[in-house]
Amino acid sequence: GALIFNGYTGDVELWKSDGTSEGTAVLKNISQNYDSYPGSMTGFVLFNNEVYFDVANTASNTPPEACELWKTNGTPEGTVAVKPGTTLEPGEELGVCGSFLYFPVMVWVTDHYVYELWKSDGTPDGTVKLPGLSFTSSSPGRFTVYNGSLYFSANDGTHGWEIWKLNCATDAAAMVKDISPDSNSDSQTELTVYNGLLYFRASHPDYGDELWQTDGTEAGTTLVKDINPGSAGSSLYELTAFNGMLYFSADDGEHGDELWQSDGTGAGTTLVKDIYPGLEGSDPYEFTAVNGALFFTATDGTAGYELWKLQP
Repeated sequence: GALIFNGYTGDVELWKSDGTSEGTAVLKNISQNYDSYPGSMTGFVLFNNEVYFDVANTASNTPPEACELWKTNGTPEGTVAVKPGTTLEPGEELGVCGSFLYFPVMVWVTDHYVYELWKSDGTPDGTVKLPGLSFTSSSPGRFTVYNGSLYFSANDGTHGWEIWKLNCATDAAAMVKDISPDSNSDSQTELTVYNGLLYFRASHPDYGDELWQTDGTEAGTTLVKDINPGSAGSSLYELTAFNGMLYFSADDGEHGDELWQSDGTGAGTTLVKDIYPGLEGSDPYEFTAVNGALFFTATDGTAGYELWKLQP
């Protein structure tokens, strides 16, 4: 195996490393006269034993190639455009579900951009647009597989940002629930599978941004807890499944942004610790589980931002 990443030595290009100094080198100079910024939007996604990524600058490719979705098998010869000869411009994320890679494509229509949903089996002919699926405002994202479907946050221009699901066997797609009946609703984010359900942050006019759960049905999409009572919202983020619980940062209006946990019930959604007492909050972020502990960055108001861990 090898690590694929972008690196800088005069230009930002595609690199490869086997973990040694000798085995770390430029894999391919995609844009000969400019930075190609590989993976700068989509990151790098493994699919069918190849790594997929976006290329931000294709202006000086030799031979010329306008397609901005690329893949690599780890060799220079195997680093190629997915659909050569097109102007395919992927959005901010790539998602894998079943036998396909899914991604939004930015398209200019009259006087604005829309985002179409596409899928690919890795071949040029198998890289196609899904009919009837286009979204406005910003790129659909937060792709998360749950119960055989691909869930994501998207804005169709009518309902604002809501959670959608795509059946990966049939490509049938639909909005799960119009949680905030307002075309200006905020993005629904932090999609995380836990204990048989999909959890996420959603915006509702009565509760603000709070923790929600869904089983994939409209009736089964419900608020877990109004952590910060009222319409202000708790602005939770870093939703992470760890050691049989959900952990996240949230503001209940009394403690500032602090470490919280949830077992998926209102009663079981509680503050773990008030690390920085008062309204300021410790602002925990970058949750990472390693060797049975949950590590994160936070401040207690004295030592500044430092590395913390939760050891259940």
